[in-house]
Amino acid sequence: MPQLDPSKVYTFKTYLARAAGKLVARDLAREKLQEQINQLKKVASADIKGKIDELERRIVDAMARETKLRTHHESEDIFHRQLRDRMTMLERKIHTYLENREERLARVAELEQKVAERLSDRTEKLTALKMELQQLEYLAKEIAQGSKAAKKLSVLQERIESLKKDIDARQATV
Repeated sequence: MPQLDPSKVYTFKTYLARAAGKLVARDLAREKLQEQINQLKKVASADIKGKIDELERRIVDAMARETKLRTHHESEDIFHRQLRDRMTMLERKIHTYLENREERLARVAELEQKVAERLSDRTEKLTALKMELQQLEYLAKEIAQGSKAAKKLSVLQERIESLKKDIDARQATV
């Protein structure tokens, strides 16, 4: 069984009460008209002209109430149809928003994971370069102490400088 929205129930009751009041007013006008017709049957011919005028006025009044009731009911139906259509459209928009929101959250999580992977790869590469630099510096120290291979030492110094620049550049991007 569907849940009832209290505000919609209240609105429904309000319109029912208005419609019931209008129907009572219509029935009252009809009863007065019938009463006038019955009195007209009993009245003498001298009073007939005044009674006919009152009868015509009551007929016009009853017809006006009927027309007003019918037009008001039609305008309420149009208003309710417009409200229902607007609510349907808003429900669709909310549903679409919620679906897109879930997709966006999934996409953000995916992108965050990719960024984390790339950062960890860069960090690993940077660590490997630092270790290689330490090994080369140690090797350069040993060669410098032995001074047998001066040519190898200059190559090592160039490689060390190159690694330092590479490490500095990578640290700047991280």
